[in-house]
Amino acid sequence: MKFSANIYLLAILFALVSCSVACSGRKNKAEHRDIIPERDLVAILADLHIADGLLSIPRINNLYANIDSLAAHVNVIEKHGYTKEAMDRTMRFYFIKRPKELIRIYDKVLGKLSAMESRLLQFNPTLNDISSNYWQGEPFYFFSGETATDTSGINMVVLYSRFYTLNFTITVYPDDETIDPRMNLFFEATGPAKGTINRTYFPEIKYLKDGQPHSYSIPVRIKEMPPIRIKGWFVNQENQYPGLKKHYFVENISLNPRLPGQ
Repeated sequence: MKFSANIYLLAILFALVSCSVACSGRKNKAEHRDIIPERDLVAILADLHIADGLLSIPRINNLYANIDSLAAHVNVIEKHGYTKEAMDRTMRFYFIKRPKELIRIYDKVLGKLSAMESRLLQFNPTLNDISSNYWQGEPFYFFSGETATDTSGINMVVLYSRFYTLNFTITVYPDDETIDPRMNLFFEATGPAKGTINRTYFPEIKYLKDGQPHSYSIPVRIKEMPPIRIKGWFVNQENQYPGLKKHYFVENISLNPRLPGQ
């Protein structure tokens, strides 16, 4: 009788455990039924990061000035076949119930973005110049307005090198009123004699007001010793009348410690 009772109790315990596992499995399936699968979620999050990066570029932001960031995010989500509501529900699920899994998912997103960056560098080796870019100023300069309200002067310390190549792309629009628009940038260092200043100027470049992007690669050899500063303007501000409208865009700026071809 005692043996039969033990078997009976074991049978009840097994039934309870089985029921618990089954119920838990059904609950997990129910919880996951309305959320975006992990593989698709990784792809969506990666594309959202790319979209945010693109919208931070003024030229692209201007093209989509009538579309806010939320609308851009919705477009990305719908491109993958899901709704904003499904995305919100999925992120809420992971934030509240699976925060550690969300961290793991973001690790996959970063891995995906890193792989994309590696492929870009493979097909466009010139992007490697970014790693040796001595330019510490703004990544781009965009001006549209009166001279009095703009501050485009460059004045910053640069890492020392005997040779530099300045690369940039500039677009000067037809409605720009700058007189004789040209580049006026130079390196400056304190001379050996007290109170003396030595300068090495970049070759002067005159710009066309045609609304088209023009790219330049300008080599410079310098004799000054550190510390060295780079000063001046991408578009000259000297001998200009007050109130003249400026309308130009400078981008793709890099200052590399070598001459072209090296």
